[in-house]
Amino acid sequence: MISKVALTTFMDESRELVTAMEQSALHLEQEPQDQDSINAMFRAAHTIKGSAGVFGFQPVVDFTHVVENVLERVRLGDVAIGSALIAAVLLCCDHLSNLLDWVANSCGEGTPDDALVVRGKELHSKLSAAAGDAAPPETPETPKRKSAPPPVEAT
Repeated sequence: MISKVALTTFMDESRELVTAMEQSALHLEQEPQDQDSINAMFRAAHTIKGSAGVFGFQPVVDFTHVVENVLERVRLGDVAIGSALIAAVLLCCDHLSNLLDWVANSCGEGTPDDALVVRGKELHSKLSAAAGDAAPPETPETPKRKSAPPPVEAT
């Protein structure tokens, strides 16, 4: 069980990082080559992903992983900043906020509702298209719990 203090700290820091991502994306609309803003967006996504992983909030990790990968390609100069990419990143920030709401309401237990999962996949496709990919990137699957094997009967 996660302590209330730890969950509150995670939520506060993650929301601040989402806001920083949004501000950096909006700044990049005016100055698309601003490396500081590009790096700030990447670091924010990387930190959210890592912190969510520490607590086992796998849906947040999985979604942010794809965003982080695209932002890494932007940092390397493999993907150019353009209006479609900025729009997709801003939509991803909104979705991250929704995932954080899910964490706050569920303490990250279980899985988000189907609509939230579907929206995440749609945004991965939109982000992928904006990055110039022909197909959406691979999304790590949330590990399924394996059921215990049936008991072995003595003969």
